[in-house]
Amino acid sequence: MDQQETLEWKRRDNEIRKLEMERIELIKNVLYKRDEEREEAMNERIELVRKAKNEEKDKKIAQTQKNRIKEIRKAFNSRALEEDKIKKPARNIVEE
Repeated sequence: MDQQETLEWKRRDNEIRKLEMERIELIKNVLYKRDEEREEAMNERIELVRKAKNEEKDKKIAQTQKNRIKEIRKAFNSRALEEDKIKKPARNIVEE
């Protein structure tokens, strides 16, 4: 009887260990899947932030180029006006 009881306890103990191992594997799989999903979500978020920063940078570069062209044109027009003043002799009211 004592031997049969010992065998029964060993069988139950083995069943419990088997169930515990199955639970552990299930928990590992769930945690692994959760980590993958989190990492994927973070990568998507990083990509969105990167795109936003690149768009912002491109807008700033475009605005800087626009301002640069505007200033170059302004300087060119100013220089052209100064050259015209130099080329035209001053009006001499006394001679007229």
